[in-house]
Amino acid sequence: VARGLNAINLFHITRPKKLHLVDRWASEQPAIGSLGGPVNHPVNKKHRESFDNYGEHVSSLFSKQVEEGSVELHRTDSRLWLTKQPKNSLDWVYLDTNHDYNSTRNEIQDCLAPLKHGGLLCGHDFHINRFWGLGVVAPLIEAIQEGSLVLEALGSDDWPSYICRVIKDQ
Repeated sequence: VARGLNAINLFHITRPKKLHLVDRWASEQPAIGSLGGPVNHPVNKKHRESFDNYGEHVSSLFSKQVEEGSVELHRTDSRLWLTKQPKNSLDWVYLDTNHDYNSTRNEIQDCLAPLKHGGLLCGHDFHINRFWGLGVVAPLIEAIQEGSLVLEALGSDDWPSYICRVIKDQ
């Protein structure tokens, strides 16, 4: 969830009955670009100085929706949260967390049980680069090859998002 900018877009575009925002929001969370990008860029410095904690910021962004019950904030590890969700209870999940191979592979596997057949596994950074290599690309392609997912859409920007449909035995 980080700063909540993508969450705002997801909330307004998808209009879910309930949006669960899951992030550790660690107070030591590094500035944007910590994987080699421009950490010292003025925008990043200004952003980090604007509030002490991403979680507090997101809470303020969604305060009305949290009060109304259409958004729930979960300050926890995404894998831990996913494993606590009932089977076939989620319509879609959007992943944009760790980008190393093992973390992404495990997160994809953790998403499969709570996602409904035909549900969507979406994410960001389907991209090969010098920071995380094949960390997002390889595990997603493996899940597609194993038959758990079908790629439905792939963005064309520099850091593409993806949409995959979940396939379960009926």
